[in-house]
Order: sequence, then C-alpha cells, then structure tokens
Amino acid sequence: MRRLEALGIEYEIVPGVSSFTAAAAALRCELTKPGVSQSVILTRVSGRASSVPEREALSGLAAHRATLCIFLSGPHLPEIVSELARHYEGDTPVALVARVSWSEEKIHRSTLDAILAEVDLSDWALTTLLIVGDVLRFDSGAESSLYGSAYQHRFRQSARRSSKL
Repeated sequence: MRRLEALGIEYEIVPGVSSFTAAAAALRCELTKPGVSQSVILTRVSGRASSVPEREALSGLAAHRATLCIFLSGPHLPEIVSELARHYEGDTPVALVARVSWSEEKIHRSTLDAILAEVDLSDWALTTLLIVGDVLRFDSGAESSLYGSAYQHRFRQSARRSSKL
C-alpha cells in the first residue's frame, strides 16, 4: 500500500478470510473453548525474508500454552516442534494445514510428539499453518453458556425468566 500510495496509484482493500479461520472451519473445531483456552496467538518464526522481534519469539509465546497458529511453519517444523515441546505436553494435538479452502487442501492431525515421524517435510514446505493446542481435542472443554437457553442478554430473555412471565 505504501508503494502504491507513493506512486499515486489508487487501490481498494478487499477483506478476505484468514487461513487460520478457514483452517478452523476445515478442521471443524473451535480455536477457543471454555476451561481450555480463551486466547489465540497468531505468529510465525523468523525466516529468510524477515525476522521476528525477540520479544515475540516462539519460546515466550508458547509459555502461555494458549492456542497457537503458526504461519509459514513448514520449512521450520523440526525447530518449532522442539521449541513447543518445552512448553506443551507431548500428547498435545496439532494440525498441519496447507492451502486451506483450495482444491488441493491438505490437512494432517497428530500430536506434538508424533507429527515429525508422520509427515514428509517436503510435502509441507509452503503455505503451511501449524495449529497447536488442547482445543483440537474433540472431547475437551465445556460448552459456552453464551448460547444456552438460560443465558440472558439484551436480545434474549433466559428460558427460566420468560417461563415466569
């Protein structure tokens, strides 16, 4: 945008769907769950094109044990898994997703301990997103009360309250 503006060229910004939300849809999972994780951290690791500031290093972000979405992770998968293993349990679910929502979409679900033995790293070199966290467990977390019939907000009275009317 800066370059276009410097050249006096008009442009339009068209918002799209980020790969992390498309990946959640493809995985049929929530990225936050009550009692499991209420935070999603979007990050990447340093690469050839640009580095990540030290204050945003994966080691510090992983210490939160929140849901992590690590963009462009394919070429760095061994180093990423090694760093994550310092903070997450070995049986923590992970998902590799590449070209999500494209016809050539690829998804591989695993655990932190097993992922490197299960995939050919060359198959996950480009446009790979790694999602890490207990939210990927199908049986984890309580249901949010936000959509429960007993939850009241300005657009809906609770079932308990409305039954008394």
